Amino acid sequence: MHGRVTAVWPQRIAPGFAEYKGSIFEDIARAHTWLLGTVGNLPFSPDSVGSWWDGQEEIDVVAVNHGSREAHLAECKWSGGPLHPRALDELRRKAAYFHARTGHLYRRMPSPACATTSSRSSRVHQTRSPA
Repeated sequence: MHGRVTAVWPQRIAPGFAEYKGSIFEDIARAHTWLLGTVGNLPFSPDSVGSWWDGQEEIDVVAVNHGSREAHLAECKWSGGPLHPRALDELRRKAAYFHARTGHLYRRMPSPACATTSSRSSRVHQTRSPA
């Protein structure tokens, strides 16, 4: 069996593996964000956690409390090294776009794992509550 894996890995599995790990990492980041909110480590307790995409821009992690209209936004990148400082600049740009589309105000929240920002939220698209 080992011979077949060695033969299949470079041609079939390896080319898409980084993308697969990236999507799994985003799922883990969303689950971690949910946990942070439930134990009081976000400025609010989220009603839902998911991603946001409006056809032009995508934000990897969006946690919202619909009652208080607050949101926490994060971008996650799977990498062997530290997150590039441009990732936070990109998140700020996306947060401003998100604000323009949804009407929120936001403030930066530091995070060692992902670039993050928190905001007042009017709505979030494509959200889901973790199972």
